[in-house]
Amino acid sequence: METTETIRERLKRQRKQLSPGQRQDMNRQLCRHLIDSRQLKHARTLAAYLPFGGEPDLTPVLRHAVDQGIQPLLPVVVNEPEPKLHFRVWQPGESLTKNRFGIPEPASGAKEIPARALDLILLPLVAFDAHGNRIGMGAGYYDRTFAFLLDSEPPPRPVLIGTGWSFQQLPRLEPQAWDVPLDAVVTEHGWHGPWRRAAAKA
Repeated sequence: METTETIRERLKRQRKQLSPGQRQDMNRQLCRHLIDSRQLKHARTLAAYLPFGGEPDLTPVLRHAVDQGIQPLLPVVVNEPEPKLHFRVWQPGESLTKNRFGIPEPASGAKEIPARALDLILLPLVAFDAHGNRIGMGAGYYDRTFAFLLDSEPPPRPVLIGTGWSFQQLPRLEPQAWDVPLDAVVTEHGWHGPWRRAAAKA
């Protein structure tokens, strides 16, 4: 049986092995599923991420959000008082600065919106299953940031949507107590879910 770390390394390697043509085609399909979705149409704020290590490029979705009057945001790594993510408003084309992981982030002067006040979050992932479980990069930033969704009566928003490639789906992942489940996942083949809170709103 594979460990979480071996799963992570195997799928990261497979993700990087996609040819530019494969990635471009798959990315176009994934973004179209998001752009056409009811979830995006009903959002007022959209937090996404910029691609790193073969992840999907969600820039077309962010551009579409701007055209529709939806406020786009990107995550910022903050380590004090504990490692978490903050979310800053960012318009495609605005300048970015690289964090200690080499990932571009909005400048410190950009407006921040609390995670609890956001509508829709598009999360990166390394693996997922059909129950909303996710393996990320291992640092736990998203789980700590959205731990409040593990409450016995979680708020209806933000809705957490994982984004990745279809080969990253596994039969079953064993979640830890601190893992925050996803509401749905979008790949180049379409939507998986909705689960949990999102199902109640479907």
